[in-house]
Amino acid sequence: MDSHDRSPAEHLLLASFLTIFALLITFPESCFSAEFTFDMSEVEKKPYSFSGYLESKLLLFGLDQETALYRLRFYDQNEGNTTHEFDLRAQLDLGYQHGLFEVFVQPDILYTDSYRESGMTSKLLQSYFAIRPWTPLSVYVGKRSVKWGKGYAWNPVGFIERAKDPNDPDLAREGYVLLGLDWTKSFDGALKTITLSPVLLPVHEKVNADFGQVDQVNVAGKLYLLLFDTDIDLMCLVGESKADRFGADISKNLTSNFEVHGEAAVIDGFKKKRIDAVGQVTERAYDAASYLLGLRYLTAVDTTYILEFYHNEAGFDPRQMMDYYSYVDSGYQQFLLTGDTALWNQATSFGGAYGGQNPMRQYLYLRVSQKDTFGILYLTPALSWIQNFSDDSFFVSPEIIYKGFTNREFQLKCGILSGEEDTEYGEKQNNYKTELRIRYYF
Repeated sequence: MDSHDRSPAEHLLLASFLTIFALLITFPESCFSAEFTFDMSEVEKKPYSFSGYLESKLLLFGLDQETALYRLRFYDQNEGNTTHEFDLRAQLDLGYQHGLFEVFVQPDILYTDSYRESGMTSKLLQSYFAIRPWTPLSVYVGKRSVKWGKGYAWNPVGFIERAKDPNDPDLAREGYVLLGLDWTKSFDGALKTITLSPVLLPVHEKVNADFGQVDQVNVAGKLYLLLFDTDIDLMCLVGESKADRFGADISKNLTSNFEVHGEAAVIDGFKKKRIDAVGQVTERAYDAASYLLGLRYLTAVDTTYILEFYHNEAGFDPRQMMDYYSYVDSGYQQFLLTGDTALWNQATSFGGAYGGQNPMRQYLYLRVSQKDTFGILYLTPALSWIQNFSDDSFFVSPEIIYKGFTNREFQLKCGILSGEEDTEYGEKQNNYKTELRIRYYF
């Protein structure tokens, strides 16, 4: 049932349930604690592990009805100036390790009530089996989230992982079904460690179907070196599901509180489709390079700065984005005059490319966070800024995180989008987003 079909009583019932859920996960533990006992078996390492979190989240979106992406999404609806979303999530980390064997499962269960959808969904973010026949070697098979790259907001070398959301880079992401191994050897001298990590990634209709062309088996690999106390990775992905790509990253601690990092990648024969202002679709193949340069600095008063510059030649330039927005506007005017959605349907088919996360070529990311602000323990305000250098639009997100209760986390976050007409953040469907999140970790 769509959220707009709910009666006021149903909305009230849902809001009450969310409130009760939030209260249950935020009550002090003393409300439920029993008499303290001590058992040595409780501190012994067990073969199984169980952890995760429960989350309640309320979001409020401010809609901009004059933008291209608002019209693309709501062309036949009247959502007004604001809309909301309720989320309840349970994410679990279930592990079992015995001798040489390890099993890990990470299910994610989400209930959502929003303008987009209402209902419950579930998926396995990870589910794999691993065996370590001897100390230097580990072999795994199954769905696994592989994280390549040193960047915080973006990873140009993340060839076999789903893209990060720069607005929430720490969010767990679904993995792919893989067969891989890690082989590590240590040395004395300038080269201290080497790790070789080859991976097979099959793509079929029911396995990794969203990775690329189906009925293919792709080969990827990473070579890690700890050389002169510097972390270096060399990566590649070859196969028929995607264009071949090659990359490298590097990370170095210049001091105990100052780290610099970088990534670079090249996609061989990248094919980019674009649509112009009159709806003509063209495709161009070229070698697309991308790179990231960044630093992380921690001050003596526990202020953390993260700064990254990202350049992506696979992205669109300002002219190409303006052509798309013009085409969306033409489709919208045609729909208003005639009810015909032909142009609209074609514009929608390109919405994922033009309306996705950071579709253009040059971005700057800055995050500043301060622990224990005003002497309040566990209170951390932060500010994140994403600047689109290609069109001068930007996204800024202030937030406050409080962890003063055991295993509880409270976060209040606001995202503000700003830009002129025909710019990325100026044409998004929202002009702001406010989020209240409560998590209980176990």
